[in-house]
Amino acid sequence: MLTSTGLATIPEHKAASDSPLMADLRRFSGEFRKSHGTRMGATATYWRYDPMDHGMRRWEYPFLVERVLAMGTKPESPLRMLDAGTGMTCIPYYLADKIPHAVVEACDMDPQLPPMYAAINRNAARGVKYTHADLRSLPYNDGAFDLIFCMSVLEHTDEYDRIIREFRRALKPGGRLIVTFDISLDGRTDIAPARAELLIKSLATHFDGVPTDSLLPLLPKLTSTDRLTTDFLKQHAPDLLPWHMTPRIYLGALRRFRKPVTPFFSITVCGLDLTRAVKS
Repeated sequence: MLTSTGLATIPEHKAASDSPLMADLRRFSGEFRKSHGTRMGATATYWRYDPMDHGMRRWEYPFLVERVLAMGTKPESPLRMLDAGTGMTCIPYYLADKIPHAVVEACDMDPQLPPMYAAINRNAARGVKYTHADLRSLPYNDGAFDLIFCMSVLEHTDEYDRIIREFRRALKPGGRLIVTFDISLDGRTDIAPARAELLIKSLATHFDGVPTDSLLPLLPKLTSTDRLTTDFLKQHAPDLLPWHMTPRIYLGALRRFRKPVTPFFSITVCGLDLTRAVKS
């Protein structure tokens, strides 16, 4: 595997960024954006930047995709998966393309997304079934999915324990949950280390596979010199930072008689590959 479960590291980020898998993801994303993300495309109002140019995503997406592709699937037993809190990326479509017999679904609460998915599905080689849904109360039967993945969403919620319980309910016995979440190192964005530790403990309560020995207590683990952070990207690959100067930021600074500055937040990222626990 290019990446390990747990906190992202600089060597893994380099390996994942330089891998054939990342090259294929970038190719697919470029073609996807060309078809659906242009000024007149379905995602025009939503998707201004290619997420493959986001430094943390170059660790997160290989973390997810490599594991999903390794699961495989058989025609007589299709793999049913859910992208929970999907937003708008090419990832569910990439997985649908790479695993022909998979059933790929996605859900989110963003009111802009239903017409976007409908427009993309009309022209995509393989569609992704989109459902407008609240992660706190998923509209799926118990044990509906073999796999749920949730990328950089849980840190932005106030009820992650409730959401985690819903993930467990919607998974089959032995089903997989793959999650990533940001951890704020400067306290200026989601999620602070103390709350991240609670999130990790909640996941460990409902799922097997959380490497608690290497993650808890969390604060000392965040100081490792090989930890992947946006501070490292700012110094070595600033073009991979996810924040950009926007007209709103620029004009807002001028109104306050301040120099316009591109925003920056110090964060790292954690990824976990879990199995639905029998207990709890």
